[in-house]
Amino acid sequence: MKALLTSGCSFSEGRGTHQQYISKSHWPYFLSLYSSPKYTLHTGWPSIGNDIISRKAFYQVHEALKHHESKDITLILQWSGLSRRSFLGCSAKGQSGRFSKVGPQTDNVYDTEYLMKYTISINGPSINNENNTHYLTSLKYNNEELNIEPTWVQMGPWETVPLVQHYYYSFDSESQQLESTLWNMLSIQNLCSLHNINYHWMTHTNDFNNMIEKHGTEYQCKVLLDKLNTDNRILDIGIMEWLQEHYPDQFDEDGFHPNKFGHRNFTKEVILPYLGLTE
Repeated sequence: MKALLTSGCSFSEGRGTHQQYISKSHWPYFLSLYSSPKYTLHTGWPSIGNDIISRKAFYQVHEALKHHESKDITLILQWSGLSRRSFLGCSAKGQSGRFSKVGPQTDNVYDTEYLMKYTISINGPSINNENNTHYLTSLKYNNEELNIEPTWVQMGPWETVPLVQHYYYSFDSESQQLESTLWNMLSIQNLCSLHNINYHWMTHTNDFNNMIEKHGTEYQCKVLLDKLNTDNRILDIGIMEWLQEHYPDQFDEDGFHPNKFGHRNFTKEVILPYLGLTE
């Protein structure tokens, strides 16, 4: 394995833009440690959904192909919660929330501004104007107002912003979440097939499996699901469920995220054998 690309949510964290900021407690780090690739690009980030994960993967492949032959590139994605959403805003001004600089981790640092360096998690307060219309306050980072264009904004149903709550209540559905996720998954599957990239995937929880059981027979989902390749799925259950079964004591205090030991054991006992690698 000469080039290793990974992405996902908090279960696959790889935050920061320089090697010294690489998280050393998640499976991408342990896989890099055990497989010793010459080039790595890890873009996992907390709370991001499958739309951003797929786009990050697209640009990761685009970048890696500049420096490596396709046969030497391995892409591993951890697909996330289906309810997580993102949209591309024309500017960060007028949008509110925690600022996240989402950049790659790489042993060979290149200019990767197109890897969506900036995203915003909407978790700040909204305010009502005199017409009782909800809108988002201006974004600040280190007390400086930002004007980043374009800007990816991420959100989830746990947000307390009324505008976000209104979206999930009025416009979203589980069927739509599954259909959208399948489109994202197929886009990466087809991209890797086109370029002969070694592509493998898994999920953070059984959220995907549960949605398939509930909505997989609906026409708009079934026609996509029939095209999805599962032969390259690393594990048929979520990372969380595997740990609950094998190492139930290896979670963070929140009881949801695997701790360092859980990630290490998952890498050693699941990912490495799947890839035909040893420590």
